[in-house]
Amino acid sequence: MPNQSQWTYTVAQRPGSYLTVLKVQTVPEHVQRRLYPSLRTRQLRYPPTPRIPYLNLPENQSHFFFHIPDANPTAANLFPIDLSHPGPLSRMQKSRLTDHIPKFTPISIRNIRNKVLCQIETGACPMHTVDFVEFLQHLVHAPLETYDSLSQPVRESVRRYFLQRCAGNFGRCPGLNPSGVDLLLGNTVLWTLDTDSQGFWVATVDLPRTSFRGHF
Repeated sequence: MPNQSQWTYTVAQRPGSYLTVLKVQTVPEHVQRRLYPSLRTRQLRYPPTPRIPYLNLPENQSHFFFHIPDANPTAANLFPIDLSHPGPLSRMQKSRLTDHIPKFTPISIRNIRNKVLCQIETGACPMHTVDFVEFLQHLVHAPLETYDSLSQPVRESVRRYFLQRCAGNFGRCPGLNPSGVDLLLGNTVLWTLDTDSQGFWVATVDLPRTSFRGHF
């Protein structure tokens, strides 16, 4: 029985093509609680009240001021997202990645040259975009246990990239088996996650660049 606290998926192949389709089977419990608030454990909460922080007054009070952060960050502050970073998404990212993705919805994963790397299909549980980004993070880091289920051309492509990563790491392989980063051919930087002009969901990914710093 699958572990309900982790992401699980199966691999299929679109008939008549070599396109790899990942079908989400289970989602972590925290995602279910986020989608269905009734599943949350009831907790007593104090009503929100204004609180004045206790601050030491500076010696020179003429330079005393408060810094108020921007409460409405723009979309430019959201992307790119470095999927290879193991840490959780920031509060700002979680607050903005709120678009709804219906259940059994295919999302095309493409690189910046519009090449389809794979397709991910949400399962019986709908998602928000923040949930889908978390799944991509899981995919990048987790071993590709369904490697043998890939089509022969895709399996060879994944294997070549995996060996290339081993060679770039002084011959030390990062794991015993390829992972999702090999399926994505190293494209671990998410630039877009939205519907196209025809209403189909598309996620655009790219190789890491040194000219920008991803959001962590």
